[in-house]
Amino acid sequence: MISMARYYSMNQKTYFEDPEPNAKCKKFGNRYAKEQYFIKLDRDRWQFKFKETHVITRSTQHCTCKYFVKSGVCGHLLALNRLCKSDEFVNKPKHGGQKNRKTL
Repeated sequence: MISMARYYSMNQKTYFEDPEPNAKCKKFGNRYAKEQYFIKLDRDRWQFKFKETHVITRSTQHCTCKYFVKSGVCGHLLALNRLCKSDEFVNKPKHGGQKNRKTL
């Protein structure tokens, strides 16, 4: 983060503390939110696994991918936030269930 601030101050560019996702980031966020790419590691850490593996921390809103390091926001983070806000993902019904016994 410090090197990023140094870069923007030396090049006289505007630095935004809260980055806005671009169209490409939103597109990948929508795509990743529809698939089952996320594995919960612990309370607030998730693993995204598709072609590459990244770890996303929800409490700090941080991802280990190169896009997050570059712009401060990525499709993985957007998708995970969308999934965790939806009731369908959080309260997903379990497959199967109890089988009925046949009584003789």
